[in-house]
Amino acid sequence: MSAPHLIQLAKAGGARVVTTVSSDAKTDYARALGADVVVNSTTGDVVAAVREFTGGRGADLVLDHVGPATWNTGIYSLAPRGRLVFLGNTTGNRAEFDLVYAYHFGLRLLGSDPYDRREFAAMLDAYWASTFRTPVDSEFPLTEAAAAQRRMESRRATGKIVLRP
Repeated sequence: MSAPHLIQLAKAGGARVVTTVSSDAKTDYARALGADVVVNSTTGDVVAAVREFTGGRGADLVLDHVGPATWNTGIYSLAPRGRLVFLGNTTGNRAEFDLVYAYHFGLRLLGSDPYDRREFAAMLDAYWASTFRTPVDSEFPLTEAAAAQRRMESRRATGKIVLRP
């Protein structure tokens, strides 16, 4: 699940949403999707922003689809007894964290478990019936797949990159 979908899902569930972006150019995009607070993770202090937004408490839930590069930021952004749900591992397969911190604050670390076909079908039905959208950054003909790859690697895309046959 991508950040745009997570923002929309959290807002639909009534959450107040803090999200991160990798460049200032993506700030307005994240706000348009519903984020209440947007922090540039390359220049800003995400944990401090979360603490400020929550009156010092921290987040009840962190959804992490990146992995090791954002793992500790997520851990330290949590409120006591908060939950970190990890949904992906874009930046690697191993994360390290302070066990003492995690158990003193009663943190819960949860993997997103696999689903069966019925759950997937129900999710798709809910998606199509909702106002969620899948933003498309750009489209390329399949013959320009290399250019699409370069666009993705540039980290400037704000939405999905689509290859057309």
